[in-house]
Amino acid sequence: MKTLLKLTFLLFFSITNAQFAETALPDEKVKTIGGFSNLGMSHAVLRYEIIDDIKVYSLKYGLTQDVSHILQFNETGSDLEALYDLINTFFIKENKKKDVYKKAFKLGDVDVICRSSHNIPYQVSFKTDQGQFRMSERQFNKLFGKR
Repeated sequence: MKTLLKLTFLLFFSITNAQFAETALPDEKVKTIGGFSNLGMSHAVLRYEIIDDIKVYSLKYGLTQDVSHILQFNETGSDLEALYDLINTFFIKENKKKDVYKKAFKLGDVDVICRSSHNIPYQVSFKTDQGQFRMSERQFNKLFGKR
């Protein structure tokens, strides 16, 4: 009887074991570059995914956690680095001293205006027709995955 019980247990274990196998995780379709959140204030997350061999960036942003806007643009060379370099000019010492430092550019099909905001800490306001958000230098670097 004990032998029959042991055989039944081993047979049951081998059948259930055969139905379970660990597999590799699928590649994530969307990769997050970086982001930040200000305790219910400004927030932004920068992500990308590859669709039909084209890298498509998504910038989700807003002034409150309840409201978010999404801006998408395709990579056409080194667009992300160019955007980083452009916004980084706001944090150069000479430009921080200016009363108004402002840049306008097109990101994908969307017109964007960035301007300095002399709050404490010094911030850059990123504004489109859909909405806006503000970021300090540290948050800017987090958004672009530099910290």
